[in-house]
Amino acid sequence: MQIRFLLRVATFGLLLALGTACAQNRPAPLPQVATQEANVVVPLPAVLDAPQQWSGRTITLIAAVEPETGDRVLTRSSPSEGAPEAGIWLAQPLPEDVRRDLQQGPGLLKLHGVLSPPGAYGTEQRFPYQFTADSATALTPERSTIANLALNPHALDQIVLRLSGTLLVRPDAALLVDEVSEGGVPASGASQIKVPRSALDQRLLEGFKSAGDVRWGAVEIVGWWQNGALTPLLITSSDGAAATGGVLAPSATSEP
Repeated sequence: MQIRFLLRVATFGLLLALGTACAQNRPAPLPQVATQEANVVVPLPAVLDAPQQWSGRTITLIAAVEPETGDRVLTRSSPSEGAPEAGIWLAQPLPEDVRRDLQQGPGLLKLHGVLSPPGAYGTEQRFPYQFTADSATALTPERSTIANLALNPHALDQIVLRLSGTLLVRPDAALLVDEVSEGGVPASGASQIKVPRSALDQRLLEGFKSAGDVRWGAVEIVGWWQNGALTPLLITSSDGAAATGGVLAPSATSEP
């Protein structure tokens, strides 16, 4: 009995020693490496629709800038012009060379930086967010056609485009078409792309023709094209009478 007991104790001690040796020889876990967030390119309307999602994050922002504010307010179309949610305050003045470039065409910017937490920023502290940019570039839209985008929706991905056509608007939807019949109906065989109804300023629609609940008019749209969808940044009627977010962009007939 005593011998069996001693053998069990010896066996237990041997197993314990082997387990300790294995634990000591086990390789140390690899250090965790912080992954750097991939560069995300976002048009301003998407940021304004969900600012909490982007607050505190480093992003590349595509936006129109309001020249009457000294190029400090990033704007979009809004039926309630001047409301705080219609824009974001730019923390620093733009570099002089960028401001000179903006004078040559529509006030469009590509900004890399960080969106602030919610607060009170800018003139009269009426902007709930501001953007701190570490780089800024003036953008020149690339001219394209509705037919080209309809046939090749991913060929010009993540590009600022300039498009001309007729905007057809219903209370719950909007289309940009390249040919329209009487009564605001797309012509047979006409190419068309969707336009977010929420991006349209009421001032723009007031100058359109109408029939029932349909309005239509010739426009030029400068917008961000991504994943087969257009996000308008500037919309101008054919006579230059209306534009998004108070940014009065003259009708342009020359190629960018």
